[in-house]
Order: sequence, then structure tokens, then C-alpha cells
Amino acid sequence: MDTISDLKHRRLLRSAIRACDAPRLRSVLGRGVDVNMAVSDANLDSALTYAVKCCHLETVELLLRESECRLDQRNRHKHTALDEAIYAWLSGQQNRARRYRILRLLLSSGARHLTVTRLHPLVEATSGTRAGRHLLDKLVKVVCDSGSDDIKSALLCALASHDATYLCLMTLALHGADPGFYVRRDLQRPHLPLNNAMLLIRATNDPRVLRRIEADATTNMKDARGHRYRQMMKLLTLSGYPLQLYVMMHLRKWHADTYVWVTRYNACPRSLGHIARVAVRTHFRSNVIVGIMGLPHVPEVIKRYLLLDDL
Repeated sequence: MDTISDLKHRRLLRSAIRACDAPRLRSVLGRGVDVNMAVSDANLDSALTYAVKCCHLETVELLLRESECRLDQRNRHKHTALDEAIYAWLSGQQNRARRYRILRLLLSSGARHLTVTRLHPLVEATSGTRAGRHLLDKLVKVVCDSGSDDIKSALLCALASHDATYLCLMTLALHGADPGFYVRRDLQRPHLPLNNAMLLIRATNDPRVLRRIEADATTNMKDARGHRYRQMMKLLTLSGYPLQLYVMMHLRKWHADTYVWVTRYNACPRSLGHIARVAVRTHFRSNVIVGIMGLPHVPEVIKRYLLLDDL
């Protein structure tokens, strides 16, 4: 239970932030008040998260500059200040330009945690319009410019299950996002666009991720009967991943030619090129695209072969 002194400090801190009163806030901080205490009774927001919600850019700058704020502290709903900043900016709340500057400030200050489940419904609501897709492109750009690899990976995970996000995923992958974060996505959202699935297959050789991609892409039976699905199964085979039995049965029923191709490929002895490709891709398991594109003195045709572009 909070003491009377803690309650007083909480009230002073909250009122100074709400009023955007920099001198009063400096005075409160000068008394040695714990800036990471919960100042909001309803959501247990820290001072930084509360200032982000109030859209007070100057207060956020002051807290980051003159106090020891924990950037990734979570509130009652397990959301960080960065989560709240992205939510407020994408959802079209007032002062969008100011909220964008707050978002950039948090990223450049070293925020490292982004809640994927918080982003899923927001991306779903935003990606359906041209203006919303423009905002997502802008978010990807600022994250690639200022965000950590963990932030990029979490954003990739949140965008993967939505249509018309292929270019965003490619940008994030080229800037170091880890496709392994895909296994952390919401199990209640198994849909995975096939073009996104093929990009993730090229970007990783982690069996856990490939197994999840295989399962999610096969969930939608409408997509699982098209040409792209057959291509995806061939990509998985070329990457050295053994297809699951239920997927092989699905191929046998709906894609006999692909079933024959996969069966013959697995029955023949592996070529030296296949063995070398799987070995190199396994070495760069976390992000195959960045690893292979960074290889010095390697011809472009070999890089394309390692990225499964020979299909």
C-alpha cells in the first residue's frame, strides 16, 4: 500500500505532467521523487507513458533528458510508452505531427519493446485504406531509421498476417528484422498471405519458423489451392525443410504435379549445390537475406541461388 508521501508525490507528478508545467516538473523531480512510480490509478501508467498519452512533447523530452525513466516499463495492460505512442499516432488522434515526433524521440532514446498483440487490430484497421497504408509505410521507415532490431522484428511479426504489406516486410528484413519473431504472433490469427509467406521462407532457415509458416499458409484452403501455394511448397523443399504428412496429403489431393515434384526431389540424392545452399542458409539462420547480401566477393548469381530465386 502506498504511503501518504507516495500519494502526494504521485499527485504532484501527475498534475505537473497534465499541465505541461516544466518548472514545476523539474521541482518535483529535484525532490528525489521516483519518476517510474505509477501516476495513473486506472492504468498504472508511469510518468513517461502518462506524458505520451497527454501528447506533451516537451514533457517527454524533459523526462528523458533529466530523469532515469525506464523506457520499456509496462502499465496494467502490459503496454509500454512506445505502444501508446504508436497507437495514438496510427489511430488518428489529434496532434498527429506532435505524436509522430514523440514516437521518433522514444525510438531514438532506445526503446526496445513493442507489444505485437497491441498492433494486430490496429494494423488490420489501418491497412484497408490508402491513407492508412501510407501511415504504415511511414512507421516502417522511422522504425528502420531509429528503432532497434527487436522493434523491427516485432513490427515484422505484426505486419506479416495482413495483405498489402509485402514491401513493408521486405524493408524490415533488409534492415535486420529477425523473422524468428514470427513464431510469437497471435495464434488466433493464422491467416498468412502467400507472398508474405514466400518472403519469410527466403529470409529464414529456422525449422520452427518454417513449420509455423507451413501450417498458417495451409489453413486458408482457398489460398492453398492456387499457384502461389504450389510455389511455396517448392520453396520449402528447396530450403531443406521436410513437409509435414498432412501437407503432403493436401498436395496429393489438390496439386498432384507438385506432389510428384516434391516426392521425386526428396527421393533423389542431394546435389552438392543443394547441400551447400542449405548449409549456408542454416549458418545465417536469424536473417538469411541480410547475411547473404553482406557476403563479400560473392557473385550476384550465387546470392540469388542462396536466396532460392532459382525457382
